[in-house]
Amino acid sequence: SSFYTDMGAVFTRCGNLQQAEKCHRIADEILTRVSDTINLARLLSNMGVMHARNAHYYQASANYLKALELLEKLKDDENIASIYQNMGEVMVLQNQFDKAVGYFNSSLNKYDEIGRLVPKAGVYLNLGQVYIELKQWDIAKLYLNKSFVIDTTYKIKDLESIALKHLGITYLRINELETARRLVSAAVRIQQEHGYYHLIPESNSVLAEIYYELGNYQKALDIIKITEPEVIKTSDDHLLAIILLLKSDILAKTNQYQAAYEALKQSNIISDSIFNLEKSNGIMNLELAYQTEIKEKQIDEFKFRDSLQNEQLKNKSVQIYLLVVSLIFLFFILSSLLFYVFRFVQITYI
Repeated sequence: SSFYTDMGAVFTRCGNLQQAEKCHRIADEILTRVSDTINLARLLSNMGVMHARNAHYYQASANYLKALELLEKLKDDENIASIYQNMGEVMVLQNQFDKAVGYFNSSLNKYDEIGRLVPKAGVYLNLGQVYIELKQWDIAKLYLNKSFVIDTTYKIKDLESIALKHLGITYLRINELETARRLVSAAVRIQQEHGYYHLIPESNSVLAEIYYELGNYQKALDIIKITEPEVIKTSDDHLLAIILLLKSDILAKTNQYQAAYEALKQSNIISDSIFNLEKSNGIMNLELAYQTEIKEKQIDEFKFRDSLQNEQLKNKSVQIYLLVVSLIFLFFILSSLLFYVFRFVQITYI
């Protein structure tokens, strides 16, 4: 079960979600059979990550909630905090930012209860990203700075670089371009020095946008030329669409209209494909939610029937009890009456 759980997690990270699901299913069967609650909760959490990466958000939430239920019984507070964070991330992917903030705050509260500081860095980072989406720049900077302080104190370099990149985004959005350039450049430098190559393309896309806003179109285009092939390798269509759109704007500024048109057309094709996929997944999630609601109603109906049957049995038991008590009481009355008649006859005869 541990082997299949770990392999499922590996396949999820590699993007082979079909193989991940197969491994998870085998692990689930084994763990359910042997009633291994601790590892079953871990597996359900991994399955939640898998479904979230596959944009099956309802299934992701369902698995996280199942894991949460098991972890609460085990009183495993640290993993409960982690599940709250994962639930918040799923809400962000669905643009349900109010719910996301609620889950992230629940995670922070749980970490505070058990005195764990380091994991809070990731949650602060999540909250910073949420408030960037909500365009509340001051609050975003507050949380990102909190994450950055923990990251630098405990030398969590990957999160430090991400915090710097997102701080750069906040300064870019409020048009403090030089500060934004310094922050994102520092993020890229850390990622290069420590080999976080999977983080570099997204940071470079932000840096290219900053140079574009600064009017340094050639520098922006040079960064795009380096970044675009790397993004194609990762199959990150969302980031590729953003980069191609930026590339189109840069080429248009440098009067390369044909190349700008081609880049814009490619960006639109990818964006339409993403939209259709998200729409399809959204419909599927709604169908799953509907089917689950029907199942829940059926379960509630069964519970009602069981409750009604139990109530009927209880009433019958009470009736039988009352009947027995009544018979016993009647027996005593008749016995007393017969005894009284017998005594009366004896006295009369004497």
